[in-house]
Amino acid sequence: AFRYVIPAGTFTDAQTSNSLSLSVAGLPQGVIFTAPATLSGTPSLRGVSRVTVTATDPGGLSATTSFSITLQPAPVVVTPLVLTLTASPTALLTTGTVSLSATVSGGTPSYRYTFSGPGTIVPSNNTAQVSNLPAGVQTFTVVVSDAATPTSQNITKTVSVTVSAPATNTALRVLHLDADNSPTNNGIKPNLQLENTGTAPIAYGQLTLRYWLTVEQFSPLTNLSVYYAQLGTAKVKMKYVALDKPRQGAYGYVEYSFDGSAGTLAAGANSGLIQTGIAKQDYTPFNEADDYSYANTRSLTVNNRITAYLNGQLAWGIEPAEIASQRMVKAYTENKNGSSTNTISTFLQVRNEGNVAVNYSDLKVRYYFTSEGSQPLNVYLDYAVLGNQKIKGQFVRPNPPLANADAYLELSFDASLGTFNPGSSTGNIQYRIAKQDWSNFTQSNDYSYQNGTQSMTENSRVVVYLAGQRVYGIEPGAGARPGIAETDPPLRVTVLGNPVTGAEVSFDVTGVEGQSLQMQLIVESGQLVSDRSVERAEALERQTLPIRKSKSGVLLLRVSTPSQSQTVKVLSTN
Repeated sequence: AFRYVIPAGTFTDAQTSNSLSLSVAGLPQGVIFTAPATLSGTPSLRGVSRVTVTATDPGGLSATTSFSITLQPAPVVVTPLVLTLTASPTALLTTGTVSLSATVSGGTPSYRYTFSGPGTIVPSNNTAQVSNLPAGVQTFTVVVSDAATPTSQNITKTVSVTVSAPATNTALRVLHLDADNSPTNNGIKPNLQLENTGTAPIAYGQLTLRYWLTVEQFSPLTNLSVYYAQLGTAKVKMKYVALDKPRQGAYGYVEYSFDGSAGTLAAGANSGLIQTGIAKQDYTPFNEADDYSYANTRSLTVNNRITAYLNGQLAWGIEPAEIASQRMVKAYTENKNGSSTNTISTFLQVRNEGNVAVNYSDLKVRYYFTSEGSQPLNVYLDYAVLGNQKIKGQFVRPNPPLANADAYLELSFDASLGTFNPGSSTGNIQYRIAKQDWSNFTQSNDYSYQNGTQSMTENSRVVVYLAGQRVYGIEPGAGARPGIAETDPPLRVTVLGNPVTGAEVSFDVTGVEGQSLQMQLIVESGQLVSDRSVERAEALERQTLPIRKSKSGVLLLRVSTPSQSQTVKVLSTN
């Protein structure tokens, strides 16, 4: 017998239960290494272990030896996952189905697939069927994880398909007749008719119409009436919707909707006449001439400024363009007594001349005066269109006193009044200021006083604040500056007489002093009637444009500067 010492070598473990197969390089020729070896003691397949091995030579002699070896875990090789995701087809209709298929190479076969995207997804292992897709370019995602790999991997892939709505062969248009003979009375009377010029029927329940308009001296449009509808008067509904952002010729629209019980509008058919009326809660007048959808038509005429929608999508007409929001509030006063008086009696109006609504609760107005003494002051609110209880007055004595003003009356408005809408006025607010001892004031040195012989006129010495910010008027005192609108001074176009009865239209342009002007008068179809340009505008630019031989009806007056543009409807009665 002999003792053979196993030479040092490179051991690799091949683990099976509690045994360990070893191989070693460098044995003498003919010597047989017996494997698997037997692990002594409690088997430990990682760390330091005692190992007994036997070697046998060609003559049959053998030797056994034991030694310790340190076994390191075999390195784990992680193969990166390679993921592909395909869709079939890549273009389909909303009525179709798309198949998704994910393929992975690398890693182990224990994959988990998670699909996401629009529509209804029914997954099955590495595939999914998708239906009920909306129109548009739709993107789907699959996330694959390899749960069996010690270092778990997640990998994501996306694919897009184009989904189209099926052709419906539908075509709509709206015809309009103005049943009201006056654009400035207290009612708007659109008579409408829908026509289906396509080859497929349209469900009335999927249709809505919009009549775009401005509401001057806003009062809720609670008097919306369907006088008659051939398809059933009760099957047509109306409501007013205020816009969040102003549009050209529109602060809101009246929406017409149809009950599903009205059935369908057949291909090549029309709805018959729909006679309607629009009026404010207080029945005050409108000015329809600047309403986007208004047309002075006495017979049913196609009107692409009354828009139609199919399932909420524009199907007919041209919506008015959005315009820049402009917050502009001004004060007008009429003093009702002379310079020396024991009562300062003033009529006040605040007018929203911008194009966005403001909150009455944010509004404060200050009238500055000299109190001639230290007597306590009282205010008497004699009358207010908004309601006497909706307006509060308080006196403030600035310290130190201001120029021509050692006191001011501040008027505030109750939150229950809601919003102060564009094109609206507070109406008259009639108040009196008196001292407790009824001694005289001298109004001639009062900062906000205007000559008592003047009727209601703009008064920039009455200062208006919105949410604590001065937006109109000049405060008394050195360095005071006028309050301004939130945007640059606006281009304003005022038609002098609308409707126009003569051979030309006259108008004023303000807010663009020093800028170049382009002025065009066009018919609604886009044909130019007349035009004129001004190289450098005055503060008040008064201009005229000839109407020539244009037919009576609605014309569009478009005035533009390099940075602003305004279009005003002009009603010609030639």
